[in-house]
Amino acid sequence: MDPNHSLLRRQLKRHLRGADVPMDALTPLLEAVDAAYADFDAGRRRLERALELSSREIFQANCEMRGVLQSLPDMLLRVDAENQITRLNQTSADGVPALLRGGDDAGADEHAKIRRQFRDAARMVRETNQSVSFEYQDSASGSELLYEARLLPFVDEDTLAIVRDITQRRILEAQLAQAQKLESIGHLAAGIAHEINTPVQYLGDNTRFLRDSFQDLQGVLEAFNVLLEAAATSPVAPEVIQAARDAVEDADVEYLLGEIPTAITQSLEGVARVAQLVGAMKDFSHPGAVEKTAVDLNRGIDSTITVARNEWKYVADLTTDFDADLPLVHCLPSEVNQVILNMVVNAAHAIADAVGETGAKGLITVVTRRDGDWAEIRISDTGAGIPDHVKNKIFDPFFTTKSVGKGTGQGLAISHSVIVDKHGGTIGVETELGQGTTFLIRLPIHPIEEGFTADALRLAA
Repeated sequence: MDPNHSLLRRQLKRHLRGADVPMDALTPLLEAVDAAYADFDAGRRRLERALELSSREIFQANCEMRGVLQSLPDMLLRVDAENQITRLNQTSADGVPALLRGGDDAGADEHAKIRRQFRDAARMVRETNQSVSFEYQDSASGSELLYEARLLPFVDEDTLAIVRDITQRRILEAQLAQAQKLESIGHLAAGIAHEINTPVQYLGDNTRFLRDSFQDLQGVLEAFNVLLEAAATSPVAPEVIQAARDAVEDADVEYLLGEIPTAITQSLEGVARVAQLVGAMKDFSHPGAVEKTAVDLNRGIDSTITVARNEWKYVADLTTDFDADLPLVHCLPSEVNQVILNMVVNAAHAIADAVGETGAKGLITVVTRRDGDWAEIRISDTGAGIPDHVKNKIFDPFFTTKSVGKGTGQGLAISHSVIVDKHGGTIGVETELGQGTTFLIRLPIHPIEEGFTADALRLAA
């Protein structure tokens, strides 16, 4: 019998002393209580085992998670409300320079600037409860590595900072952009060759004309040389004078005097045109810089238009209205040129689809303006416009309305990534069916001082 059962029997017997209740009558009650005790003990033991297993699993999962976090290639830092690093993984312990662990923020050196970036970003995260990203390069430590820092809200007003080495990614992105640019040049190669061939052809024709004209004038000069020698020694014989007249008539000197200057002018214009095309190709195809540089946006756009001329000249006239006072814009010139090329080629294709085989020409207009701290680029066409059900998808990767072989759907998606993600700018579209489309690109003129992303800047504002 269960000892608890015996104890309960004795207690009941003591309390019921003198009562007319036989103990045998309490047996079912005692057995029920005994069964309840047994069920309770069994449940308790199962719960203890479950808790033990759960604690073991939680401990194991915690160890595994700690191991994963410690081995991550990214640097993880927990920053408290006082902007002090309270916890970090092994990568951070090995890779986070002393510049993030303290020091004077008021200095003008590179380390102080990066500390200000981190602390301003942490403050923005706490104020907005939104993540903030920025990039920095710790060149002051002798490193050429480029880092991306992303700060997120954490518990107890703390901030979680994830710092990633993006040097290789930026190099690969630059290589990809260069490959895309060279691919574009490959598509435009036939048109560029035609553009160069035209001035070279009349340059060759004019050169041959000048060669033949020189031969004719050489005969005239020889006849006049004989005339001069004869005049120096004796009276000039009539036949010598007549020979000189015949040489002038045979050479058609009057015609040559009128045409030779024209041929020379045309040849110089042809040389200038070829030089312009070659310069435009050089500007367009030059490998892009990893870092943003101050760029003459008007010149870059003009070079790109020149390179793409054979794409639009048969279907449209193109006019430019550049803001002569537009300052240098800090950007990635190679990638911005690629965006302009995409836009101009798309405009030409839209007009070609609209005019069909009528032989009519549309109009492409490219305008630059300054709007405060922003540079605006408007590229308009007189194509058929974009339907509403398509308008919201045009920046989606691989979305295209062109037939197979004429478009991959990547041009506008890449353009959006370049302008918005890489430059903190905006790109929008205004369109009207039957009238045409205008793409509006806005780029910040000055470099973003603290390197925050466009989302962070909007939050800060």
